Amino acid sequence: MKKIGLALAFSICCIGYSIGQGLTINELYYHAPEIQSSGIIRIKTDKAPHSPQECNVKAWIPGFPFRVSYVSGTVPRVSAKFKKPTSNENSEEGCEIPDNNTLYARGEVYINNILRFKLPSKVLTASCEYLPTNFQDPNTGADAGFEKYLVQYIPEIKIKWKYTSNPQDENSWMDAGESINRMYLVHQTPITGSPGKGEETSFYLTSIDISCNSALGKGRNGSGNPVPDEVASTIYDAFRGRCVKKFGSNNCMMYWGPNAPNCLDISDLLLFEDASCDEWASFYNDMLRIHGLTSSVVVVVYQDYQDNRGVLNSVSEIFLNLDVELFFGDEAPKVSYNMLGNKIQSAIYVKNWMFNSSDRFYRDLDFEDPSTITVPYAPGMTASIHGAEIDGLPAQGITNPHSIFTNHAIVSYHNSSGQTEYYDPSYGTPVSGSYANANAWESASMAGYGTVIKYKKIPVQEEYEVMWVFEREADNQTTQQTTFHD
Repeated sequence: MKKIGLALAFSICCIGYSIGQGLTINELYYHAPEIQSSGIIRIKTDKAPHSPQECNVKAWIPGFPFRVSYVSGTVPRVSAKFKKPTSNENSEEGCEIPDNNTLYARGEVYINNILRFKLPSKVLTASCEYLPTNFQDPNTGADAGFEKYLVQYIPEIKIKWKYTSNPQDENSWMDAGESINRMYLVHQTPITGSPGKGEETSFYLTSIDISCNSALGKGRNGSGNPVPDEVASTIYDAFRGRCVKKFGSNNCMMYWGPNAPNCLDISDLLLFEDASCDEWASFYNDMLRIHGLTSSVVVVVYQDYQDNRGVLNSVSEIFLNLDVELFFGDEAPKVSYNMLGNKIQSAIYVKNWMFNSSDRFYRDLDFEDPSTITVPYAPGMTASIHGAEIDGLPAQGITNPHSIFTNHAIVSYHNSSGQTEYYDPSYGTPVSGSYANANAWESASMAGYGTVIKYKKIPVQEEYEVMWVFEREADNQTTQQTTFHD
């Protein structure tokens, strides 16, 4: 009898722990959908290296709501861990349900204080775990997800949890606390792998946050069909103001600021908050790939492109040599070229410059600067090379950026109508819409084409860099003068 009494007392004690002392939600996880394993996106911190997708994502612990991301239209799937309360608020006790006891848990999912989904009643494991379960429609009980194709950022998904030992008795369900998390929903299944000139899709927090907030509520028409062009355009709206901010930063990231030479990829752009055109183009292209848009690519623009290099063509070389002989005269032997193999490296000059129709040689100085180069091209005869710089096109985070390049990277996008459009993320142009063709981008962006030469003046032994302008964009805006390479 004494043993039976102890057993009975133990049983009563366990029931008292399970029900009377209560359970509290302690951890929340999201999982890949059952039907579409690629429907969950592992968000990387901006400093994280590339890593494989993981099967579950921690979404909440007490006091810390985390961010998760799914492909729109998929059914989110969650699991949870509960704990028993403790008198010491600074410590946690585990949770074990004794044998011969069964506890159940369920949840109601609220968005903007509106009940949107439910998590059905389910038996907890012996360690108080609610195993992976799909969101369900609160009325029908069918598996349910968010609207397909619609880009969203949901700042608060609140799940109100309850538990009981008698699920048939509605009055027996008791509060087990709330979990809160944030969620991004991308347009379609992301594109992975290497996109050629761009980088492998990154899934950085900044990329997902900017793109989802910029394209918020876009991507789906009234008939429920996808509108990818709308997503591409509205994501680019984040670049048009030329003040793109890394997640958690108050600084406008820069184009060709002091750290640009150290930037080699998107992670460096986010680290230094500064980059060249390659990284800015890859950054926008990466966002499109995150949203499943397959028709974009980073293209690199050259004055001319031969043998995988940006070099002057043979006609341009002839004119360059003639111009050097005529202008420098006796000083021509002191002129040298930047060579790529046996060819002369070409240059493109991004707006704005004070080029005129009569001069071919300029200095990279303000056009009002009195400092000029005097060239004694013949006995008793001199010529002058003046500055030509004026404030250039404003770019990301900077009003007057560097504007002499051997090439420039932009993004081409093949839209649903079969047309190829162009975007220039480094400059945030165009300020609305897109460039309808390559020539439209060129006319709006380029000032001229040529190469940068070196002139070593003797006896001062000072070497000057001099711009040679073979063609001005203003002289021929109807014909494309650059070469696009992807």
